[in-house]
Amino acid sequence: MANTGNQRNISPELINTMLKMAGQKLGMTPEQLKATISDPKKTEELLSSLDKNSGGKAKEAMNSSSALEELLNSNPKAKKMLEDLMGGKKQ
Repeated sequence: MANTGNQRNISPELINTMLKMAGQKLGMTPEQLKATISDPKKTEELLSSLDKNSGGKAKEAMNSSSALEELLNSNPKAKKMLEDLMGGKKQ
């Protein structure tokens, strides 16, 4: 599959690392998180829970790159984690 525009090639190792880190923050194993995000109903429940903790910004960030950037900029730890996961490169 060709790499187009916004599409990025992400290695399985990076995905597993991201699932592990996010799972730790959410209090679940990477396998539980993967199962949750594979089920639309469970994903919606998870987003609703995150939305309550982020003042309503989690769902908005999922639908808007500018909202995601704003959310990351308001949370230095999340921004640093994302930069570390991306190999220290700012996108």
